[in-house]
Amino acid sequence: MVSPMMIEKAEYPGELDERVMLPNRRSVRIRALHRGEDGPIYELDAHLSLRTRCDRFFLPRPALPESVIRQLACVDYRRQLALIAEYDGNSGREVVALASLAAIDERRAEVGLVVCDEWQQQGVGTALANKQPRGPLYGLSSPTRRDPPAL
Repeated sequence: MVSPMMIEKAEYPGELDERVMLPNRRSVRIRALHRGEDGPIYELDAHLSLRTRCDRFFLPRPALPESVIRQLACVDYRRQLALIAEYDGNSGREVVALASLAAIDERRAEVGLVVCDEWQQQGVGTALANKQPRGPLYGLSSPTRRDPPAL
């Protein structure tokens, strides 16, 4: 296991900042959260239904606890990363989705994805899930392709 103290801090992954055209012809900006940037998480949480919040976070509460928001915003770009999708509409910028990725060990990572209710079934979650950083991420080694066992 790699000690967190042994991992040097990585630079903000600007290469992940990208505009994506959704199937409905709306465009969203996908970008990584900055270290400690919790405002977008609070904004998204305010637009989640109780059911969506419970489905993603297993918390049947009217709002995420501050400790969960801090954890999501505590990114280091090597072992923990959060991506958001933002829509620039008539009423300004709106955070519509969040993907969080955290290394469990050298070969596995936990991935979480939540899309606000009004934006579900419009391709935002797929766009976030398809966002692939270049090279190994979070100190994880590159995945090795394994053929399925013969039946």
